[in-house]
Amino acid sequence: MAIIYHEAKLTVTADVGWDFLDRYTRSEVHVFSACTSERQEDDYRVVTLADGTAVNEHGAQSARS
Repeated sequence: MAIIYHEAKLTVTADVGWDFLDRYTRSEVHVFSACTSERQEDDYRVVTLADGTAVNEHGAQSARS
């Protein structure tokens, strides 16, 4: 299983940041240039890479607290 950790100071409110993460986990926004598309299939977020490889992310969700 792959995990990405990244830390950065944001210039937006917490609500705006969490809203973006929520939309990202629902495949509503496109973030990474190495990916050509994202979609939802049941409990999976399916990411298509530039070479056509489909990567399934099971249970992708934000940890809003």
